[in-house]
Amino acid sequence: MDVSCSSNFATPPLTNDRSPAALGALFAGQPTFIQQILGPGIGPNVLPDGSNIAPQALALLQFKLPDGSYLIPTPQRIDPTQPFDTQGTSAFSVPCTFNEEQFMTNGDWLHSEKSRVAVRFFFANSHDKKSLPITNLGGPTAPGFPVTAADHFRNFSVAHTYLFSPNLLNQAEVAYNRQFVNLNQEEAFRFSDVGVTAPAFDNPIPAIQISGALTLGGNGQTIQVAQNAYILQDDLVWTHGRHSLRFGGGVNRGQLNIGNFHFLGGLVFGTFPDFLLGQDGTTNGTGLSNVLATIELEPADSICSRLLAVHPSSGARNATLSTVLVVSPRIGLLTLASRA
Repeated sequence: MDVSCSSNFATPPLTNDRSPAALGALFAGQPTFIQQILGPGIGPNVLPDGSNIAPQALALLQFKLPDGSYLIPTPQRIDPTQPFDTQGTSAFSVPCTFNEEQFMTNGDWLHSEKSRVAVRFFFANSHDKKSLPITNLGGPTAPGFPVTAADHFRNFSVAHTYLFSPNLLNQAEVAYNRQFVNLNQEEAFRFSDVGVTAPAFDNPIPAIQISGALTLGGNGQTIQVAQNAYILQDDLVWTHGRHSLRFGGGVNRGQLNIGNFHFLGGLVFGTFPDFLLGQDGTTNGTGLSNVLATIELEPADSICSRLLAVHPSSGARNATLSTVLVVSPRIGLLTLASRA
C-alpha cells in the first residue's frame, strides 16, 4: 500500500461538539508539554469553561472541509482504557490517482541513395495525485491536503546522414529535450483564515503539527522545475580496411529553471493542551511558549534562498539556477582485429 494514500493517528477523545465549554470540560487539567517534564503547577491549564482557549485553535477545531468533515477529525473509535492523549483513533485511506498521455512519431525520408533524413518526436504528459502525502514536519497527515504533480516530457531530433563514398559517412543531428515538473501542495486553509498572523509568503502554505497526534498542511512544498537541453552535433566516419576513424564535435546547451518555489511555514505543539492555549512565555508565566517550534524558510539565511536570489518583499521566488554550454570535440580510432 502506498504510504501517501493512507494515514492513521491517535488523538484525545474529541467529539463533534467543538464549543469552548465542551473542549474546556474535555481538556481541563490535562498537562502541557512543560508540565509533563517539570510537573504540575508550571504554567496554566485549559480552564473547565474553555474561556482561555486561543481563538485560533478554536477556529481550527471548528473548521470543516468541503465534504462537511472536521479539519481535525473526530475519532472514529474511542477507547477510554487508553491514556487520554491516545483514546481516539482514526484511519483513512483515500485513493491516489495517476494518468499519462503519450505518443511517439517517427519519420524517415530517403532523399537519395546517399542522403537520408530521420525525424523523431516523443511526447508524454502525466498527472499524479498523492491524497495523504508524507509530511515535512513529521507525523501522520490529516485528510484535506493532497499534493499534485504534473510531469511533461518532450524529445525531438532531426538527423541527416550523408554517404560521400563507400568509406566516408557524415551524420549531423539537431535535438531538443524538455522535462517539466509542477509540484503543487493543495491547502484546505490559510493561516489568515483562522486568525493566525503570518508573513505574506508563509500565509498560503500553513503546516501545524501536534506531536504524537497529527499534522495539518500535508507535505507543504510547491515548486516548478523546467530542464531544457539543446544539442547540435556532427560526426564524420572514415573507414579504410580494418581501420575506422571517427571525429566530430557538438554543442550542448543545458538550462535549469526553478520557479514558484515555496516551503511551508510551520508550527509545532508538544501536546493538544499546548495547541489549545497557544500562549507565549510571558503570558503563560513560564518563559517558554506553548509553541514548541516554528519552521520557515528565511530568505537571508537558507542555502536554497541564496541559490535562488530570493527577495522576500517580492512574494515570489523565481530564478534560473544555471545555464550550461558545453562544446565537445570527438575523435576516435578503431582497428578491427584480423580474422584467423
